[in-house]
Amino acid sequence: MHVLVFPCIIPLLFRQLHFIKSNVFVVVDNSANVKRKLSNKYNVFDDDCGAWSSSSSQAQTIKIHYLHHDSSYKKIFWDAAQEKYCRETKSGGKWSYIPYDPQPDPADVIIVDCYYTTLVANKSYKKLVSWMSSGYGSREIVVYKYIGTEN
Repeated sequence: MHVLVFPCIIPLLFRQLHFIKSNVFVVVDNSANVKRKLSNKYNVFDDDCGAWSSSSSQAQTIKIHYLHHDSSYKKIFWDAAQEKYCRETKSGGKWSYIPYDPQPDPADVIIVDCYYTTLVANKSYKKLVSWMSSGYGSREIVVYKYIGTEN
């Protein structure tokens, strides 16, 4: 995996950077999307690769929750039905979610949003865009990760 860092780049400029993005990740300024979200608009994650799938079978956004405690991070799970943070356990081949008691302090929970999609012209070429939606520095940067070979 190669790393390319453009700390002050804006999304429009990122679209104009033409380079092969095969098994690489790029850190990009996300301030334009922060402004869009304040106006109740969708995020835009443009690039120069072509059309990305928007079908629910090929594109999705998930939230991953982490508990920050004693300089470490532990993955935790939000159970919407219980409206509680839980720990995941597996017993007899079945997963279950046991609520923490007491519940974690919301200030100690960091949420990372991950948007996954595939290129329409090449289903084996994938893009993952990740950003912190809560916690220190949230939403300020995104990481674009390209998996596979760009044609």
